[in-house]
Order: sequence, then C-alpha cells, then structure tokens
Amino acid sequence: FQSEISRTKPFILFAESQNGAMSRSINGGVSFAPIWDDRIGDGNLSIPSPQSNFAPFDCQFRLWEDEVDSSRSRLFMAPYGKIWMALNVLDATNRPVWYNISNNSSSAGSNRRVVNIEASQDGGNLFYSLSNGGLFRVDSINDATFDTASAKFDIPAKITTTNIKGNISAGRVVTSIAIDPSNPNRALVTLGNYNNTAYVYVTNNVLDPSPTWTNVTGNLPRMPVFHGIILIDNPNYFVVATERGVWASDDNGATWELQDIGMPANVPSYIIRQYEFKPWEGPVVYVASHGRGFFKSKTFLTNVEKPTAQLNTLEVNAYPNPATDYLNVEFKAETSGQVSMVLYNLNGKQVRKVIEDVTKGQVTKTINTNGLPKGAYILSVGSGNNKKALKVLVN
Repeated sequence: FQSEISRTKPFILFAESQNGAMSRSINGGVSFAPIWDDRIGDGNLSIPSPQSNFAPFDCQFRLWEDEVDSSRSRLFMAPYGKIWMALNVLDATNRPVWYNISNNSSSAGSNRRVVNIEASQDGGNLFYSLSNGGLFRVDSINDATFDTASAKFDIPAKITTTNIKGNISAGRVVTSIAIDPSNPNRALVTLGNYNNTAYVYVTNNVLDPSPTWTNVTGNLPRMPVFHGIILIDNPNYFVVATERGVWASDDNGATWELQDIGMPANVPSYIIRQYEFKPWEGPVVYVASHGRGFFKSKTFLTNVEKPTAQLNTLEVNAYPNPATDYLNVEFKAETSGQVSMVLYNLNGKQVRKVIEDVTKGQVTKTINTNGLPKGAYILSVGSGNNKKALKVLVN
C-alpha cells in the first residue's frame, strides 16, 4: 500500500501492508521493524488487535521533512478515528513518539476513512479528507508542546481542527488536496463520482476559518478526478489524474487538455506527484496509471497562459557577491513576460522567491538576503525550462 522514502536520509524507508501495518527500515530496505509506542499501540508496542479495527485496508500516511533540521521531521498516519503524528521518525537510534493531533470519528471501523492527507510546506498545518465527504485542516502544529506525560489520546494544547469543506458540493468525496508550493494560502482539491458538474476547486484562502472555493472544472469531462497538483514553478498550471488519463490546464482551470503524448489516452490514473531533485531545473511530474505502469514528464512548464520572458542565459549576473542585505540580479530579457528568481540553500530548500514582470531588454532586479544564514546558495533565474543557476555567497 503506502510507502515513503526520506529525501534527507534516503536509507530510511517506510512501507505498509493492509490495515495500517506500517514498518520502518533504517538500512535501505534490508530489514524493516515496527515503530509503534504505547501511545498509538498496545502494551507490547504493537498495533491493537484485531488489526482490521485499527485502520482501513489501505491506510493513508505521509512523511513531512525539514530538510535543514531532520529532527523536526514528522510522519502523519490516519487509522480509524484519529490522525496520529510521530516525532523523531528519522532518528535511527530511537523509537518515534506518537501523538494524537485530530479526531475524525467516534468509533473504530466507521465509514469515516481518511482518503487523502497533505501537510503544508512548513509542517504547521495538515489537511485531510474523509470518505463521507469531510474536509478538514489541523492548525498550529508548530506552536504545540508535545509532552509524553499527557494522556495518550489527548490532543496537545493549541492544536485545533477546522472543517473547511465550505461551498464544495455536499456529499462528494474530496479525493486529493494540493497546496500551492508558492503560496501556502492557496490550494486545489479534486472530487470523485460521475454525473456532476464540479470536479476541481481552487481557493485563495485555505488558511482562513472558512475558505471560499471556486469551481475550475471548465471543459474537463464529467468523470472522477483522483489526484491533482499545482506546478511548483507556475501557480497558473494545474495537472490532474482522472478516470480518463492525465489532463492539464495552464490558465487556472479555465480550459483543460488531455496530456496523451507518450502516455496512453483514457487510461485511469490515480496518483500524480511532482519532485524537484535539482530545484533550479524545475519539477519532474510522475503519474501512476491503472495497469499501464508509471510515467514521468519534464515538459509541463511550456506554453503557459501568462507570457514568460525568454532570457539570454549567458548574461545573468548577481552582485554584490558575497551579499549582505540584498542581491542585484542582472540579465538580458529577449522577450517581455514573467521571470522568477529563487534562492536555494545547498540542501535544495527554497529560502527566497521573487516573481517579477519584466520588459524586453537589460533588466536589474533585487532579492532580499537579509537574515539568511552565512554560507553558499544556488540562485535560479528564468522561467519554465529556460533557466540559469549560479552560486552566490551570503555574509
């Protein structure tokens, strides 16, 4: 069923069989062992018996990592009735400690199965949807104090859970939640079922007490949509996995097109993910299909709705280098449009991002470097596949 691989410690793996039987490997998969404690498990440090009352057949879990401080990394797991969070999951020498952070059902084995879970980029919020149509947000995770002296089912103080279903069609299951990588207050959700008119919604205030959702299904065929993403480098670009293949919109959902070049059309596709292995090169999008295997693409960042400037990438310059409070970025734009300037630390974590509209010709823009730790960074300048990366220093 579910699985995760740590990006910061790739020899640590998590894998699961039926009914939430999840284990961790600290040696790259040579061996696996359970990581329960007596808060989530029983007195024998194993999951409660019978196992089928503990979790649904396919139990959702997700790994969230702090790529600078791995001790802050967390594993979120959603068996029946509660959302659990494990701390110190990347500490290979100690057993993780588990805490209940949200209650979603009063009885084990109910139909309130968690369908999808997604953490915010900073790990402070968790979003999850239920099989009965519920959509919730868990807040203030980063502000809470986690104390093993508390009762095992007690939710730590400050953590709250809010129903954010709002104006999304009632009785419909939210099949996936995607947070905009460039805006923590913006999100996209997808819905299942047939014979409806709304399958994709977007909100610009997902962190508000009651978010407002906009239907962006457009011309998308009326069919179940199983998973969706907002592209890392272009918040106007959505990609969804559906009952009839992969579809994409480069204009905020106004129009959709089937993405069947190199991939069989009309094949049900259930999971879509994006990763930036080299952040300055842009994301790679992966799709899991039904019976036809896995597919990947690096070409979703072309032909976007809002014009993106073409740069003469041989002429990008950054100064002063080393920088203290700011960094001037100088380049020649061959066309007018939009340019992104992003600073990454050497772990690949984004620390600053500026998106600017520029006109054709010689351009100078500024990135604020005040407050960044002293050291080396990667500056990525450009748009789509037209980018240049250079190394800069901060005093």
